[in-house]
Amino acid sequence: MKFLKTHYGRAINVILNDTVNIPNPAGLGMTGTDVGGTDQLRDNTNPFTTNLLGAIVVNTTNGTIANIIGFVSSSTLTLDADIFSTGGEGYSIYNSENNQGCSLYIPAQTPEDLKVLTVGGDVIQFKLCGDLNASTILPVNVLRVLNDGTKLSNLIALW
Repeated sequence: MKFLKTHYGRAINVILNDTVNIPNPAGLGMTGTDVGGTDQLRDNTNPFTTNLLGAIVVNTTNGTIANIIGFVSSSTLTLDADIFSTGGEGYSIYNSENNQGCSLYIPAQTPEDLKVLTVGGDVIQFKLCGDLNASTILPVNVLRVLNDGTKLSNLIALW
C-alpha cells in the first residue's frame, strides 16, 4: 500500500529545465571548477571517464544544469547545453541512475502554474499551485520541473 511521505532526508534546489531531470543529492559524485569551453565541461584536476556519460552536471556558480552527452578526454566532457560561460565556475556532477522521483516543496507565494514530468513519464501541468499564505508540498513523484509552463519559483526537491 502506498503512503504519503511526510519526513524527508535529502533536498536540493530545483533548476527548471525542459530536458534535464532534477539530480538526487544522494548521487553526487564529483565537484570541481570548470576552466571554460563552449558546450563543454573542462577540468584539468579531476580525471573524467566514460562512466560519466548520461550524468547530470550543475553549474554551482550560476545555477544552470545540463546532461553529459560525450567524452572527449580525461579533462573534457561534452554537454547538451552551454552552461559554463567563463572559466572558474564551480560544478557538481550527479549520477542520473535510480532516480525514484521527489516531492516538491512550494514556498508561500502567489499561486501559479507548475508543469512537471512524473516518474511514470507523464507531463502534467498543475494550474494555480501554491498558496500566498502557506508553504505546500506536492505529493507527486517528480523527475523534472519544466521551464516551459512553470511560473513558480524557489522550489525545493525532497527525497
